[in-house]
Amino acid sequence: YPKIIIGAGRKSANISCFIKNKAKLENIKIVNIHIMNPQMNFNFFDLIILPDHDKVNFNSSNIVRINGAINNINRSTLEQAVIKFQQTPLYQKIDLPAQNKIVLLIGGSSKNSIFDPKSMQNLIEHSCKIAKEMSAQLLILNSRRTSNQLNEIIKSSLDGNYYFFDCNDKDFNQNNPYLAILGIANFIIATGDSISMISEALNSGKTIYIFDEKKISTKKHRLFHQYLFKNNYAKKLDDNIIKLEFTQHQYSSQTLKITTKLHNLNLL
Repeated sequence: YPKIIIGAGRKSANISCFIKNKAKLENIKIVNIHIMNPQMNFNFFDLIILPDHDKVNFNSSNIVRINGAINNINRSTLEQAVIKFQQTPLYQKIDLPAQNKIVLLIGGSSKNSIFDPKSMQNLIEHSCKIAKEMSAQLLILNSRRTSNQLNEIIKSSLDGNYYFFDCNDKDFNQNNPYLAILGIANFIIATGDSISMISEALNSGKTIYIFDEKKISTKKHRLFHQYLFKNNYAKKLDDNIIKLEFTQHQYSSQTLKITTKLHNLNLL
């Protein structure tokens, strides 16, 4: 039997409890940790990690509430990624002068949201104008959810000093620059459709702007956005913004919050 089971989502909750109960019959103790609402009795788990934007109105000593998504990004991991990336052929192909770097993280549509072509065009054109106004370099990274149609709009709308890291390119897959680009960024613009992507940007400690319009984000995503705006962890990218303004936020690591709770409950 394992010593610890970590599950996420409704379907894995049943499996986690089945293994824990089976081990208990043989007097073997298993710690089971669950991420997100298991939609079953919370007492079946040693620890439940609940994102606040899920709006579960229930309190228990085995619950730890977080804002955003869990990740292992911090300044140290980003510095190491930059050093490693500097040794790759992809790094040699791009020009990274000593100037402001605006990183644009792009998601895409999901089963509950739609990233329409017009919004993508607006985002790219607006980002390029901001980069020109700031004499900055725009570094764009798409994702697996960015459709071929949206990728073509990105390529046709780009202008000025930019580099597009297309995740579909061979060089990208061999030398994934994602963490390194977060490390060299001065500013990050992230599309609102991914809580994970925004959380990773926040953990970088950089100034964050969120682009969201029409049906790009779900209600759950927008609850998370509002929490970030209210606490000055991020700003909304709207049409009135001509230049990005540097801000220093104090977004704390949610991973550290979880490990502290694990230790307090003597689960580790």
